[in-house]
Amino acid sequence: MANEIKINLNGTVQNGVLKDTITLGGEVLYDQATPGGPNPGSVSVGTSEQDISFAGLTSPAFVFLRNTDDTNFVKYGPKNGSNVMEELGRLRPGGFAFLELAPSVTLRMVSDTAVCLVLVQGYEL
Repeated sequence: MANEIKINLNGTVQNGVLKDTITLGGEVLYDQATPGGPNPGSVSVGTSEQDISFAGLTSPAFVFLRNTDDTNFVKYGPKNGSNVMEELGRLRPGGFAFLELAPSVTLRMVSDTAVCLVLVQGYEL
């Protein structure tokens, strides 16, 4: 089989005279050689940095993140050689992100103020 993973990204920006459309130009297709995902699912992210475990996946490649909290943001990024997170981005309340991880990356997260529930879906490629 081929093209098991299909991704679309579309959006708009409208603020006064600024008007723009964000699109990938249609579907982006990927072959998934090893069936695997979605792991780990809902993760309770506290105010101390924590590794995100992708148990059952050999090498998570595509990762979708969604902060389900309606008040607090969550920081995310890779763990560095000193075992601390290098902040790559933030999930605003209700926000989402799509990442393609390198095989050796350990993803970490930390909540800004209070525990947040984050939907984390990782898939093999």
